[in-house]
Amino acid sequence: MILGYSLYNFRWLTVFSYEFFTNFHVRAFDLVVESMTLQALPAPARPPAIAAVGELVTSGGTLLVIARAREDSDPDPGPPWALTRAEIDALADSGLVPARIEDLRETGPPPARRWRAEFTRPAAGPAGPS
Repeated sequence: MILGYSLYNFRWLTVFSYEFFTNFHVRAFDLVVESMTLQALPAPARPPAIAAVGELVTSGGTLLVIARAREDSDPDPGPPWALTRAEIDALADSGLVPARIEDLRETGPPPARRWRAEFTRPAAGPAGPS
């Protein structure tokens, strides 16, 4: 279900950002793979998308993230827009726990920098006596 959208206009590109994650199988998936999608979104659309991706992971589940990387101070004309460490760390804001976050440097050609990150959602404990 699409609950809303935002329109971003650039001189040479129009991007529609759909808010389709709301009420969409929240915490229903054992494995969520986020590969190169967040970096396709302009900066204003990324925070809600980052929060929504984390909410897809169920108790005991895993989120694997692969994305282009950059420092906060690096210019990033995009698209795609490389993610900062703060954006990768924000994936844990939904209650996920970072298992590993790797900053990979590929020598190329062309040289590239990527994040490879794994987050888990702690398993729910056994139900207590009623």
